[in-house]
Amino acid sequence: MIRSVVERLTRRRFAKRKFQEKIDIWRLFVFAHHFKECDGRRVDVNIPNERTSFARQYHVVHSTVNEQVIKMLQNVKERLTKQPNMTQSWSFTLHTQKSTVQHPDAGEGLFIDGHVVPGTVVTFFPGTVYLPPDVSQITDYSDSDPHKTLSMMSRLDRCIIDANNYDITITTPDGPLNHPFAYGHKVNHPEPGVVPNLIPFSYEATASFPDELLSLIPNKYFRPPGFLYATPSKMRSLVFVAARHLENEELFTDYRLRPDVSHPDWYTSVDEEENRRLWTD
Repeated sequence: MIRSVVERLTRRRFAKRKFQEKIDIWRLFVFAHHFKECDGRRVDVNIPNERTSFARQYHVVHSTVNEQVIKMLQNVKERLTKQPNMTQSWSFTLHTQKSTVQHPDAGEGLFIDGHVVPGTVVTFFPGTVYLPPDVSQITDYSDSDPHKTLSMMSRLDRCIIDANNYDITITTPDGPLNHPFAYGHKVNHPEPGVVPNLIPFSYEATASFPDELLSLIPNKYFRPPGFLYATPSKMRSLVFVAARHLENEELFTDYRLRPDVSHPDWYTSVDEEENRRLWTD
C-alpha cells in the first residue's frame, strides 16, 4: 500500500513538470507559427490549432529553431572564412552595455539592434553542459561568488549549462572574435511588471546537424553522454527565442529560480506557480 501511494505521488510530481513543459512548448509553438507565417513582417497572424498534438508542436518548434540555428552558424562560418559570397550582415546584431534595470547589481545587459519577429532565435546560452549525473561536479560558487550561480541555466531535461569561465571567442584570420550569437549569459531577469521578451528552448543538434557547423555551437560537454543519457543529438544546447516583436531594446528572460531557496533582493518571480511546477522534485 505504501509503495502504491509513493508511486502515485511520484507520477503526480512528474505530471506537474510535464504539464509545465507542455505550456512552454505551446508558447514556443505559437511563436514558431508566427515566425513561419509572417515572413519577417509586422503582421497579425492567427493562433495555430489548439488541438495540435504535443509531439507535433515540439516537432514544429524544433524544426523552426533548427533551420534558424543552421543559417546563423553558416553566417558565422562565412564571416570566419571570408567567402566571396559572404552574407554581409544578419538581420540583427547584439551588444552588451549597462542594463536598464534599476538596481546596483544589474551590471551589463544584452541589447538587440534591429528588428526581429516572434519566434526568432536570438542567441545561444553558452557554456559547459552538465548531464544530470554530473551536476554535482559543478563548482560551488555560493560562498566565493554567489552571482556566478546566476550564470547557469537548467534545461527541461535537468541538464545544467554553466557559462562561468566559458570562452566564447572563436579564431578568425584576423585574430580572436567573440561569437556573435553566444551572449545568452548576459540576458537579465526583468524588473517587476516587465514581461520577459525572450523564452528559452532546450535545443538539440540532431544527428542530421551539419558536422562542419558543430564546433560553432558555443557549448561543450563536461563529460559526453554515456549509455544511460545517450540521445540521437550531437549536442544539447539552449537558445533564446523572441516572445514578441523586438526592436532596439534590452532583452530579458525569466530566470525561474528555485522557489525553495533564498533569492537576491532584486529577484521577483514572474509566475510563482509555474516555478513550483518546474522545480517539483
